[in-house]
Amino acid sequence: MEKWMGIAGALLALGGCGGAPGARETTVAPTVEPATAPSREAALPSLAAALEEPSRPRSTSQRETIVAYVRRLETAPAAPIAGNDTGRSAPDALDQWLRAAPDVAVERCGFLEELAETEGGGPLDPRVTQGYALGMAAELLEDPDADAGSARVQVAGAETALRFYEGTRREGAPAHPLMDRLGEQSAADGGLHAWYAERAIQCGDPADEAPSYRRAMMGG
Repeated sequence: MEKWMGIAGALLALGGCGGAPGARETTVAPTVEPATAPSREAALPSLAAALEEPSRPRSTSQRETIVAYVRRLETAPAAPIAGNDTGRSAPDALDQWLRAAPDVAVERCGFLEELAETEGGGPLDPRVTQGYALGMAAELLEDPDADAGSARVQVAGAETALRFYEGTRREGAPAHPLMDRLGEQSAADGGLHAWYAERAIQCGDPADEAPSYRRAMMGG
């Protein structure tokens, strides 16, 4: 009799776990995954401090900060950047700074705009040409002794312009045939340096004949 009573009690206990009326509920703690903070890029140093007109040569820290903002913009030209305390968008603040900078002067050779006109596609997005100037500025900040009109600096500007273009495309901007071709060339052997050499592009005086292109100075 005791044996059967033990079996019956066990069955009743199992029935209770299945949710029989009057059974005591058992609470099972849910498995908690470790909290993961949203992926966010780290804040950059103060842009306002980096863009201050220097009373002495711009410090290495200031130059590095400006370059860091340009590189961040290459991934998302319209995205706000933590650390930008200028009261303006980072591209506009950098553009305004470059136009008046006493210690950095870039040469806008004009080949991107001219090729866009002559080879189809129409005017480039202003953010793309802005990227061209900022890319050259970043190159000159990294190497102040570089020649602003050299192929090296001009190609650095074109590469940043291409990254700005790719960023605008991710944000929904329309495609441009010239920039798409530059994207293909950038991925080919020799990249944009080979393309620049093949085109025999030279940054020349506006009065010069082809293959020189219009030139305008910014900063300096």
